[in-house]
Amino acid sequence: MPTFAPGFRPATYWDENLTRIAAVKGTLRQNLLIEEAASGIPNDMPEMLRQPSLPPAVLVMVRAMDAAFVSGEYLPDLLPEETEIARITRTRTPEGGVCSIRAQKTDTEIRYRAVDEEGGDYTLARNTSADPLTLRELTALIDTARCTASDGDALLLRRDGLVLGEAACRLQTLNPEPLDLLDFLAASSVYYPGLEDWYEHALVKWIRLVQNGTRPPIDSEAVLKMPLEAGTD
Repeated sequence: MPTFAPGFRPATYWDENLTRIAAVKGTLRQNLLIEEAASGIPNDMPEMLRQPSLPPAVLVMVRAMDAAFVSGEYLPDLLPEETEIARITRTRTPEGGVCSIRAQKTDTEIRYRAVDEEGGDYTLARNTSADPLTLRELTALIDTARCTASDGDALLLRRDGLVLGEAACRLQTLNPEPLDLLDFLAASSVYYPGLEDWYEHALVKWIRLVQNGTRPPIDSEAVLKMPLEAGTD
């Protein structure tokens, strides 16, 4: 059963314990800290690995072991009063390319932006809010984001939607088995425990609709509400 609540809204994005975890760039390191916080059981991660960035020498050593271990480690630094509220990880790119959704506190509002490890240029349909977003509002922001890549990679030249849009792009350009898309993409958040479950369910549903001959949208909430009927657009 789904464990997400679309109306869930964090009380704040600037809880000291959560911002410390959200500041950690590496996906593997951040996930271990999220699990630690959720379980309440301390792990044995050294203090050095709990810092936002790894020392350059350590980063080189870790990358030499497995490029997947440095997923997220090349994200840009946070701006002052900024925190990461969600991330999308493309798990089968050589280094697990990460897109980071960020919120910055100002005197009058919360400002949003998206960045990644490849220098992509993101346009968000919503750039500000007075309060933290609900889970539904966050997924709408993710689903309507547009990325234009700056590295000339044809696969990333332009795409709409950071999860289902990415899945549609991969399906069209790489033609993988639809079920393989489950291993390509992952969403996570320090502030929204239900975000991962939301997109796991949406991606599974999207794939089943594709297999049934449907052309599903890249709006994850719309996909979650769609019936599984073959041959419908």
